[in-house]
Amino acid sequence: DMHYVFWRNGINPDFTFTELFYGPLFTALSISVFFLICRTFNYQIKTSLILSFLLALTTPLWAYSQTSLSTVPFVFLLLLGFYFFRRYQKKNSAINLIFCGMCLGFGFMVREEMAMVIIVLMGFFVYNLRKSDTKIKNILCYLIPQILFYSLKELLEWINRGLLSIGV
Repeated sequence: DMHYVFWRNGINPDFTFTELFYGPLFTALSISVFFLICRTFNYQIKTSLILSFLLALTTPLWAYSQTSLSTVPFVFLLLLGFYFFRRYQKKNSAINLIFCGMCLGFGFMVREEMAMVIIVLMGFFVYNLRKSDTKIKNILCYLIPQILFYSLKELLEWINRGLLSIGV
């Protein structure tokens, strides 16, 4: 592909290394987290490995891992957030909700499409909370990290636009 060759030869070699190293790294991490998610559903190791290989070999993750640093980290953070949510479901530990909220919040900073996942997971979370005694604590543990990451994202965008360009 001539476009890819031009892109690769036309930019800083350090940036090329970053693009070509971190994409496959995040892809491998995503597949590893997917394996852990399969194990939380009590699949056998053999079944979990087959599902992980299917994810690795039949999705465009590897293709995206070579061209962009937003899609693959998004998938990794999505899977990691769901993994911590699944651990919360099994162990009912608030620390897992905090990690879930942090992963999803950071994923929102990477790609704003994470908001759809946050909304759907929030609905599922509230549905599961109906039988819990610590509703407010769990909701706060889930939402506060996301609110903090959203605030950080807005602050960084505000600084990027310039502190004095409020009226522009």
